[in-house]
This record gives sequence, C-alpha cells and structure tokens, in this order.
Amino acid sequence: MMPVATHKEITVAALAEVLANADAAEQDAYSAVSMASEPVLEGLGLSLFETAFLAVYRDRVPRQAIHLRAVQAMRRWLMTGWQWRADAGRMRRAAAAGEPPRLMYRDWDRDRLERLLAPGRGLVLCSFHFGAYRHLSSDLAQLGFPITTAMDRAGAATGFASVHENDALRLVTPLDLEQPGAPRRMKAALERNEILLLFVDGALGRVDGTGRGSIDVELFGCPIRVRTGAVRLAAMCDAPLAVVIPSVPNEGDVPTGPGEGTPAPTPEVVPMTGRGEAFVAESMRVILRALEREIERYPSQWEGARQFNRLRLPMEVTAPLDAAAAQAWITGQLDANGALLADRRCVVQTSVASGVVWTDVRTMSTISLPTHRGRLARALMTTGVDAEWIDRQPADERAALTETLAALAARSLLTANERTEAPELVGEHACD
Repeated sequence: MMPVATHKEITVAALAEVLANADAAEQDAYSAVSMASEPVLEGLGLSLFETAFLAVYRDRVPRQAIHLRAVQAMRRWLMTGWQWRADAGRMRRAAAAGEPPRLMYRDWDRDRLERLLAPGRGLVLCSFHFGAYRHLSSDLAQLGFPITTAMDRAGAATGFASVHENDALRLVTPLDLEQPGAPRRMKAALERNEILLLFVDGALGRVDGTGRGSIDVELFGCPIRVRTGAVRLAAMCDAPLAVVIPSVPNEGDVPTGPGEGTPAPTPEVVPMTGRGEAFVAESMRVILRALEREIERYPSQWEGARQFNRLRLPMEVTAPLDAAAAQAWITGQLDANGALLADRRCVVQTSVASGVVWTDVRTMSTISLPTHRGRLARALMTTGVDAEWIDRQPADERAALTETLAALAARSLLTANERTEAPELVGEHACD
C-alpha cells in the first residue's frame, strides 16, 4: 500500500495514484484528498467548480464562501469517486459470497416504487450528479428493480465493465446515449416495465424524433439550456415521471465511510397534467427546483457543478468599453492613487502552463495572461495594483502593463477601490 504523502509533497500524480487504488484503506484515500493543496486541486479542475458556484450564487453569498464551497465540492467529488469504486468491489465480493446486499441507503420506499411501476409502463426517474448519485442504480438493482441507466459514452463503457464483473449489478443495464438507436432502447426499457434513470445535467439527447430536444430555463436565476428528453419520453410512453436527488446528511469537506445508515431519498412524482411545450417547460422547472433545494441544503454535494458550463448560457452584459475610454479610466485611477483589483464577483482565475486564464462568468469568455504577466494577475487578485506598484516594475514594461490593464478594464473585469469608482456602464451589469 502506498504511504499517504504529506501536505507539502503530494502532487496531482500522487493523489491520482492513491485514488486509483479501490482496495486502499479508506483513511489513506481520505487523508490524500484532505491534504491536497489548492494548487493541486486547481490542476484537477477546481476552477470549474468555482465558476459554477459563482454563476449561481453571485452576490447572494460572500465571495470567499463561494470559493470554500467550490473547494469542498472538489474534494467531495474526488472522494466519492473513490468510494464508489471501493463500494463496487465490496458489492461484488458480498454477492459472490452470498451475503446480503450492501446498500448505500436504508429504508427505500419499495411500496412507492412498486406503485409507480404497477401500470406496467415503466418509470422515468430523473436525477442529477449530486450526492451519492452513483449508488442509485446499484441500490435499486440490489432491491430487485431492473434499471436501465443512460450515460455518455465514457460512463457507459465504465458501467458495462462494472456490470459484467459484478453479480450484484446484474439488473443494471448501462445505455450509451451516443450510440445509434439509444432512443429506441430507452423506450424498450419502459416497455419492459423497468426504471429508466436519466441524469438531467448529462447528455440526455433527443428521443421523440421531433427535433425539439432542449429548453432554456434558469437555475438560481442563472440561464441554462437543458435537454428535455426525460419529460418528452415519459409523455410519449405514458410512463410516470419522478425526480430523486440522492443527497446524504454529511456536509463536511469529504464524506467518510459507506452511508449504510443514511435514509433513502424519496422520489418526487412530477405531475403529468398536460401536453405540449408549456407542459414540458413546467415539468423541467419542477425537476430543477428539486435540485435547487438540495444545493441550498448541501452545496458541497453538487458534483454536477464540474460540468455546469456545458449547460450555461451567457448572462446579459453590456458591450465592452472602447479602448480609449478604458485607457482613460486606468490612467485616471492610477493618477488619483487609486488601486485596481480583479472584479471577483465575475472573475475566476486558473493557472496554466503558459500563465493564467481569467474566466468571465457572465459571458463565459476567457482571457489569457502570459507567464510574464503573472505578477500583475496575482496583484489584481490579491492586494491590488496602484501607481506605486507600477513604478516598482521595470521601466520598459510599464507601458505594456497599463495596456494590459486597459484591455481588462474594457471587458469590465476590473473594479476600483473606494477612492475612485469604476466607469459607469450603460445597461444591466450581470454582476451587480
């Protein structure tokens, strides 16, 4: 067994090696995830979580709290991924030994599920990448419910391997959504009276042949575009539609141990009371409101934040300032001994090999600052840049530095301290 690295020596590669070993001691995995520094987490995609949390929280939550929630969600994503692989191994060994099922949750409402399946038309069960979502299929299968789980190609490949090696999951059928004929296979699963598990924040695809496959809605006021296949398929097949969010009452940095004492989530039935586009839109809002409630309760369990940008639409923002106006504002701010800072209500910074990248959560656009602008980026994200800071830089770099500042100001990525207000922009500013 690999010894757990200390906080100072753990690297992305070392962390990956620990987490790749599903037979490792849980404490080793827990320690590795807990001790990984933020630069290590950044190398694994921390900025993806931070961008998502900033987009949905904006001014509702202090900026530092948003950052901490992103860090917690990142650690949890790493740990729960390892836990699922470890639990799958334990399920396989238990099934081979004829032992009772190893469930993530206790007290599943079997009667409710059986009533939903009683008409014989299957059940479309919607969920999200949240909490113990990986265990939904395994728990329901071990309870005796045949279940088809729709996934993207990479997930389906992993799922097929898990099913073929694990008798405990013999009632699970992974379905590759990117494969031709996927809609037909989903309909066939419902015709067999199975549970069809669809992740709304995944690649749901078009299943009704009409070409209408998505709808623009909001999550906490953030505009997103989600696929509507689950609702359309349920309506087409006259199957019941429900949403389940598999949260667990553990909101620490990382979870510990299997959730054998965790009460099972209750599927919330989505009323099938209409048809047409209005019905589709309202049903999707019901499903997304269920996710909003759980994000508010357990923000660190929102693992779907990592891929949230795939769903997001740009927010309404103003046109950029022209170059002359931006340069004039920068010059005026520096002449007045004011300080310039990155507008962290809108900006998320990511370190890359060539320097740093700023992401504007309003427009979803990025701007790259090369390595030789690293000092500038760090100052803008921390203490601020004023005339004294510029004067301390090499004389032959100062003009280029102010040009970079003007380019950032033109895209409304900078803010000023209280001594000089930022230039007023006409129209709605999505970060305000």
